[in-house]
Amino acid sequence: LHRIKKVYPQILASDATSPTQIEFRIKRNDGEWRDVEAIASNLLSNNTVNAVVLNFRDITQQKEVERALEAHQKDLEILVEQRTHQLDQANKRINAFLAASPDTLIVIDDAGYISFASQHYSQRYPLESAAFAPGMHILDAFDVIARNIFLSKDDPLYEDMRSWWQKPEGTREFRVSGGMWTRMQAKPVPGSKEIVISTTDITDYKRQQAKMAAQSADLAMALVKEKEIVEQQKTFVSMVSHEFRTPLTIIDGNAQIIQKRGDTIGQEALEKRATSIRSAVDRLVRLIETILSAHMLDSGKLTIQKSACDLAAIIQDCCADQQDISPKHKINVQLDCLPKQAMLDGKVITQMMTNLLSNAVKYAPDQPEIEVKAHMVGDMIHISVRDHGVGIPEDELPRIFGKYFRASTSGGIPGSGLGLSLVKQLIELHNGTITLDSKLGQGTTVSVKLPIH
Repeated sequence: LHRIKKVYPQILASDATSPTQIEFRIKRNDGEWRDVEAIASNLLSNNTVNAVVLNFRDITQQKEVERALEAHQKDLEILVEQRTHQLDQANKRINAFLAASPDTLIVIDDAGYISFASQHYSQRYPLESAAFAPGMHILDAFDVIARNIFLSKDDPLYEDMRSWWQKPEGTREFRVSGGMWTRMQAKPVPGSKEIVISTTDITDYKRQQAKMAAQSADLAMALVKEKEIVEQQKTFVSMVSHEFRTPLTIIDGNAQIIQKRGDTIGQEALEKRATSIRSAVDRLVRLIETILSAHMLDSGKLTIQKSACDLAAIIQDCCADQQDISPKHKINVQLDCLPKQAMLDGKVITQMMTNLLSNAVKYAPDQPEIEVKAHMVGDMIHISVRDHGVGIPEDELPRIFGKYFRASTSGGIPGSGLGLSLVKQLIELHNGTITLDSKLGQGTTVSVKLPIH
């Protein structure tokens, strides 16, 4: 009633068509609150009569419904706010995951317009990040990428990559400037016309792939070489067995003849038998020394002990020994101005010269002339041993110092395939060098250079 009294003058001044609506709550005697609507109007439309007409209506049920709707709306607003916050957090996490991924992602529709691009693009191209915004065309974005990787439009790779971006499908790998490799994959989004394009830097992968390919090739080559060595070793074992058997047979045969007929064969025949025995023994000794030295070199146990030695005497002694063993050959020795003392390992140099002289004699069975020369050039000693024998084919020369290798012209000639390999290693232990020149059917010259100090 207080509220009605407050607006009473306003009600009297209005006409009957403009009633005043007032809502309030009252408490009944039983303590229950009720919502009431009062509509007050000046139905008399008479200023001389101070009276209004009031219509009262119980609107408790309507108000309860309104209050329930209002509470539900507030709950919905809170729920929407919570869900919006959760979605925002989820989007931030997804963006963080995508940013942490090495792959860049971009989503386009069937017309080629971007609907999503991961943060990588804006981070890599901050001055042109607008090209990757939703609604931009993918080819505009590609041109930005091309400029930044210095891919000019006249480069065939530009057209190749651009055509793929224009119609992305499947997986492609491209090698761009600076040796960088990228892999691009396009996959359709299920239930839509959109396509997800991922770009991965596979440079390290390609390097590892190339490295593994090189290692595989090296392993394959090593396996081939290993097989070759195994075959060479089998041949070597067979050859060495024969090499041991032959001189032993010679020794045994001559010894038996001397034992049975020593008193009757005469002095000249006896000396001939003795020379054969010496030659066979020499072959055995050289073979054993070669095998032992090769083994010691492989195991790292063979070292050189340099001391002052008379090189000229060593060369002359080796030539004299070989001359005694091979009387049918003529070994011509020419030594010019060699120093009286040279810092060398005398035993190793003796083994070197013995091998070279033995080879010269063996591979020139019908050409008796053997030439041995030695002279000084500065601080280096130059030694050469030349024969006029079977020679070596030109295409086999690069392998001539290989372990177990024997030239095709050595058929029927005794040998282990270790001699030149061993000589080369012995010379290198002296910080020297060895070369070989040969002509098929004309002979071979082996040249050695050794430092004097």
